[in-house]
Amino acid sequence: MLFLASGRDAELREALGAALPLLYGAIGVSLLLVILAAIPPSSLPGGMLAEFLAPRRREVALVGVSICLSAMISFAIVFWVL
Repeated sequence: MLFLASGRDAELREALGAALPLLYGAIGVSLLLVILAAIPPSSLPGGMLAEFLAPRRREVALVGVSICLSAMISFAIVFWVL
């Protein structure tokens, strides 16, 4: 409540307008990577994707989460500057 009472809601709308495509893209890519890492190896079709993903599941999920986190931090920095 204190946040909205400070009069920064116009700045929040401006920051959202500038960063919304970046946020949507980053969240989409991170969800894709996390879902790809969560698929069991037996469900993946044989080929390069299964061979690449099988030993690296943890890393792929970590990259997906870090992409989402970095997008949120970038949005916070943009909002802070405005």
